[in-house]
Amino acid sequence: MNSAFFSVGLFISLLFSWFTGLSAGGIVSPVYLSFYVEQPLRMIPIILYALVTFGIVKTAHRFFILYGRRLFVFTLMVGVTVKTAMELLFANFYPEIPALFIVGGLVPGLIARDFERQGILKTLLSVGTVTLFIAILRELMF
Repeated sequence: MNSAFFSVGLFISLLFSWFTGLSAGGIVSPVYLSFYVEQPLRMIPIILYALVTFGIVKTAHRFFILYGRRLFVFTLMVGVTVKTAMELLFANFYPEIPALFIVGGLVPGLIARDFERQGILKTLLSVGTVTLFIAILRELMF
């Protein structure tokens, strides 16, 4: 993974957010997912983890006072937990690129947070658009 390209991807995500007012699952998620565009079946579990995380966080709202940073950190922790638990159950199905492992743990939580903030459809469309754009740009650059 080229760190210079990672920075370009972050900048593209930031520009998308500025111009549209929509977040694409945090500025990191589309960059992470762009490495898997050629293998779309590897992106499906990440979206499922985000949906499960979203459901857990929505349920937790009934029992806990969650807002602001507390909600953000809780969502990230649930996302990491869901991703880790599912990967322990299905360890051999979706091996991850080692350099992306740490970022990948946060992605479901970041996407779930945007599900909460702007809705599932808008978030999925935003993530898909930015991810595809970053992947095309990476192919053109390398």
